[in-house]
Amino acid sequence: MKFIIGICDDEKLQVKVNGLYIKEIAERNHWELSLIPFNSGKGVMEYLQTKKLDVLFLDIDLGNESGIGVAEKLAAKYPELVVIFITGHREFANDAFDVDAMGYIVKPVDEKKMERWII
Repeated sequence: MKFIIGICDDEKLQVKVNGLYIKEIAERNHWELSLIPFNSGKGVMEYLQTKKLDVLFLDIDLGNESGIGVAEKLAAKYPELVVIFITGHREFANDAFDVDAMGYIVKPVDEKKMERWII
């Protein structure tokens, strides 16, 4: 099975750490993986104009952008995209599901919870 997974967080370290978790999950499950890093919602939107993602792990606080707002645009334009929020903000959980997010993971990320949302 092949997955194209995006990780969007304005903190580069978080993109790297979450990417390592996803690579470990892919190896354990014998998946072929393309991992695409993003540091902004704008970058995700530009990428999706010409390419595809199966799953996007999206931070809620993207500095100058709201991940909830990005997810709302994505849901309208790419309804097949699975969005899973990774955030340090528990208080936005209800908002996340209002924009059709598939999941909500609170930082620090637990690799087992991440795996459960991908599978």
